[in-house]
Amino acid sequence: YHKKTDNYNFEVLIEYDSNQLSQRISNSKTISLQRNISSNEEYKEDGLLNGYNNGNNNSNDYYDNNSIRKAILLQRYVTILREWVSYTKSTINKPKNGSNGYVAPEYKNRFQEFTKYFQTEINILNNDKELNKELNVLQSLFT
Repeated sequence: YHKKTDNYNFEVLIEYDSNQLSQRISNSKTISLQRNISSNEEYKEDGLLNGYNNGNNNSNDYYDNNSIRKAILLQRYVTILREWVSYTKSTINKPKNGSNGYVAPEYKNRFQEFTKYFQTEINILNNDKELNKELNVLQSLFT
């Protein structure tokens, strides 16, 4: 796996004028943060983006507005597609008939479960026409 490292350095400077001492008081500190993530774990750590996890949608999800709800839905959709592509590349040989549309049985089940969640979100988002196109794509993966 490719290991990704993020380093962040922050300098915190607290200053204020003291009327009692008639001077400016400063206190500067540096904070260093480091985060190591393998590329496959990057999205698995995000509870909100992965609230839909193998068919278990967190019904306690809260969204400030429908745009946020739609963005999270689309991110979850992209994540499941990426996982499927990665799984297919690593475990399955391409069918001899030249078809690129092979979906392993375990992913057909995941797509069916995700489609139920996707449809629920479309209904909440007032039958968004663009999402309906993606729903058709999802349904074609397990039918």
